[in-house]
Amino acid sequence: MKQVKILDLKFDIHISAGYVYGQAQTPDEVYEMIREADRMLYQSKDTMSATRSAAGLRAIISLLFN
Repeated sequence: MKQVKILDLKFDIHISAGYVYGQAQTPDEVYEMIREADRMLYQSKDTMSATRSAAGLRAIISLLFN
């Protein structure tokens, strides 16, 4: 992901998304679809965070032992 520079500060931009699709027949089904999409969003964020943490740890180990 490309870094974005704002006011002489650099930021990494990360995006997470969660979605479901289907045809809700009742209000309860609409709410359940929203809850499932929310659950998928947080699962995506957790996966992305773990990936970034592992990459950071690999970079530190590489600096120490190379």
